Amino acid sequence: MLADPPLFRGADETRGDHGETAMAKRKQPGGVDGLIDELLKLRTLGADTRADLEELRDAQAKGELDAADAAYVANLHARLKGGVVRPAPDPVADPVSGQVSGLVPANDTDADDALTADDDTALFADADIDVEDAETGTAVDWQAEAEHWRERAEAAEAELADLKDRHDALREELASVRETAADRTDPNNPG
Repeated sequence: MLADPPLFRGADETRGDHGETAMAKRKQPGGVDGLIDELLKLRTLGADTRADLEELRDAQAKGELDAADAAYVANLHARLKGGVVRPAPDPVADPVSGQVSGLVPANDTDADDALTADDDTALFADADIDVEDAETGTAVDWQAEAEHWRERAEAAEAELADLKDRHDALREELASVRETAADRTDPNNPG
């Protein structure tokens, strides 16, 4: 019996160490190469992260990039450029030591504190990003944003002062109308 034909040329060719076909190793616009190129364009990357990404790009070009590294690139891209962060691969137990990689020991309070900390350092700690560079490297000009909201607050305060003045003027007018009305008698109600 004849086998089903491959879906694309090269589907049954030699596979890499991780089951990748020759077709999957080629550079694709939305592939790992494209993600690495986009990340390297960011000014907010630390030197270590930049060096790691360049090594990963070389490994991808040679067809030696493993799935964990590809997942790291995809997650880093999603975190820094905005998007969906894919879940990390399942932890694998080391057959020699029996320890599970990727997990934090239960008594590691430092890791728990870093996860619950409400500061920028904890958010960027594992991405090798300088927090000050990350804040200034975003697409938002925070100085201009703060100035914009300051101007809006000043305009709102001025509008509130005008409304208070108008309110006081209307109260005075109402009091004046009440005084003149008290002196008048209603011709329809003589009594």
